[in-house]
Amino acid sequence: MIKFFITLYLTLFITFIAVIVTVETLSDKIVDHFDNGDIEDKIFQGMFNLLDQSVEGINQQKIRQKVAQHQQHFPILFDLIESHQIKLTPKERQRLNQGKAVSIVNEVEDFLYRKLPNSNLVWRSPTDFSLNMNFFTVEITAGKFINGMFYLVEDTLSTVPINARLEKLQALQKLHIYPLRIEKLANLDISNEDRIALKQNEVKNITQGQQQIVFARQLKTSSDILILESGEIPWLIYNIPYILLFILALFIAIASFIWVYPLWRDLSQLKTAAEHFGAGQYDTRVPHSKYARIAQISQAFNLMAKQTQHSIDAQKELTSAVSHELRTPVARMRFSLEMMIDCDNKKNQERYINDINTDIDELDLLLSELLTYARFDQHSHQIKFQAQNLQHWFDHSLERLQPLAKNKQLKAQITHISEDEIVHFEPRLMSRAMDNLVQNALRYADSMVLVSLTKTTTHYQLTVEDDGDGIEEKERKKLFDAFTRIDDSRNRSSGGFGLGLAIVKRIVQGHQGDISIHHSDLGGALFKIQWAL
Repeated sequence: MIKFFITLYLTLFITFIAVIVTVETLSDKIVDHFDNGDIEDKIFQGMFNLLDQSVEGINQQKIRQKVAQHQQHFPILFDLIESHQIKLTPKERQRLNQGKAVSIVNEVEDFLYRKLPNSNLVWRSPTDFSLNMNFFTVEITAGKFINGMFYLVEDTLSTVPINARLEKLQALQKLHIYPLRIEKLANLDISNEDRIALKQNEVKNITQGQQQIVFARQLKTSSDILILESGEIPWLIYNIPYILLFILALFIAIASFIWVYPLWRDLSQLKTAAEHFGAGQYDTRVPHSKYARIAQISQAFNLMAKQTQHSIDAQKELTSAVSHELRTPVARMRFSLEMMIDCDNKKNQERYINDINTDIDELDLLLSELLTYARFDQHSHQIKFQAQNLQHWFDHSLERLQPLAKNKQLKAQITHISEDEIVHFEPRLMSRAMDNLVQNALRYADSMVLVSLTKTTTHYQLTVEDDGDGIEEKERKKLFDAFTRIDDSRNRSSGGFGLGLAIVKRIVQGHQGDISIHHSDLGGALFKIQWAL
């Protein structure tokens, strides 16, 4: 769960950083666009053209006088200066010499420059051009520059009759580039607030979402409205809200995909594995990385699949083995019954009855062993440990086995175990494990069986060894499987069903221990049980 949320928060953090970097890059491009002066040049080229026309063909002294006259009507202070007085970069100097506007905005100055044609003089004017952007609107204002432009246009129109204004506006457009037109106030689709402002001779930006920057002002000589359509708003600026929304949505989509896809892929693999497992392909496993979001779920599924497959395989093996083990005593019982029916001799009938009872006892023992093995084969079987005196338990368990030795020697050996050694284990089950091993050793020993209990630095160790023929190394591993016996012992005289060692293994595993088969110094087999201190 922690890994799941860490991945989510990390993805969101990276997305947040990516959005910030992208927006900053976009802002830098917009700033670079403004720094180049392209916007100012397009918007205010007409004003400078009108100023150029107003001083065209007059000497420098009269130019100064004309400038002073304009300054009386202009709402901003501007003047003409020598070109060499301006500190410009080579790129800005090149723009100025090409007749383009250059905007210099820094901590020292905030001016707009435009060179007077065929002269070393340069128009200089304080700039109050601004671009106001928020997430949903873009507002462009030019303030006093537009006021100055309207003054120059009105000053030109005042010299011609009203009926000639349209023709004069067309002539001015050749200087101004942008359309100029005269409209009735009633025909304008603007707010009441803007109407009041226009009646008060204010300049208003009435762009209203259009891609052309549109300014309006009422003529001083009439109630008509002079419309000035300035430069086109750059596509990047005009669509900045939608671009930002798109960038945000894009990064959220990418982040969601990066975060969700591995989860979807892992869940799809889990779903496919579950379908295959349900269809009977019990060897199906979920491929996964330990760093996967659902690694624990995949591991749990694989563990469940492994345990289920083991249980199914064990069940098949057990069913097959039980069928084999039941077939022989049942066949003997059927034979004895048939012989008893046809037999008139009472002594023979009693012998057949005894044989049947022997077979029934064998079946009863087999069922008892099967139930014991089945309990240990269930993973839910819990062993309840008890504190026991280890030496006392060992002596008592071995004493019970002495009558089984008959004509063979059953010896015991204890090393490194104190008389008051207390150990936690299940005494009844460990006694059962020792019983099975000792009985198995007595069955194959020639004359002696040695049972040893010792303590190492890390383990307790119980060994049972005999002086019989021993067990070949290739046979040792499979002896712990259910119903498995050495080929030479697969007969009634040797006894057993091949479940004893399988039960011993389950008991030892329940004690978190290990059992193994080795060659004994006595010449036969040595069974070693180890469990942790």
